[in-house]
Order: sequence, then structure tokens, then C-alpha cells
Amino acid sequence: MIPSFYVELENIPLTHNGKIDREKLPEISSSDLIKKEYIAPTTDLEKQLVEIWEEILGIGNIGITDNFFELGGNSMNVIRIIGEIQNKMGKLINVGTFLEAPTITELVLVINTLDSGEKKVFKTII
Repeated sequence: MIPSFYVELENIPLTHNGKIDREKLPEISSSDLIKKEYIAPTTDLEKQLVEIWEEILGIGNIGITDNFFELGGNSMNVIRIIGEIQNKMGKLINVGTFLEAPTITELVLVINTLDSGEKKVFKTII
């Protein structure tokens, strides 16, 4: 298991037996996540995608260069987002393509490629 991110602690709370006291560890919030410089969505497509991500991830101020997985996204969220994109925009994106395009900017390129009918080869994740 690989951690999504790390939180620096001055000291680790211990039980009276010397084990880590998990109940006394601080809660992790979205403000603990390392975010890049916020770049606001400008196009209608970017705004629609940001709205979907914010709704499903339960956080605000998602920029177009923020990485979905660095924001705490997981495989279940991917499925929900793909479903919302299909329901609201009529665009069908597969999971592998989403994994290769984990930012709004990259996802917009994928959707625009679908709209243009251009055949673009995305590498396959095995």
C-alpha cells in the first residue's frame, strides 16, 4: 500500500504500551493536501469538469492543473466522474484514458479529441 500523501508530525502519539495511538493522530483535511498554484477554469468545458470534480470529491477551488489523485480521488470516484461526464455531456471516457489524463487540462484535451473525431492513441495501462 502506497500512501496518497504524508503529514509531518513533531511527535507520534503513543499508547502506554509504546505503540502508535492511532486515535490521537490528527485528522487529515483537504487543506493538508499539497496543491499546485490555483489556475481557474476559463472555458465552459473546464468549468463543467471542475464542477463535477468538486461535487464528487467534496472539495472546492479545484484548479485545471490539479491532479485528481493528489486531491484524494480514488477508483470509485473515477467511476462516478466518468458516469457524470457521460450523463451531463454525453461523452464516453474509459477508465484507462481517465487514468492517463488526471487533470482537467488533460481531460479537456481528451474530450476535444473525441469531439474532433481525430484518432489519438492513448497508451494502454496494463
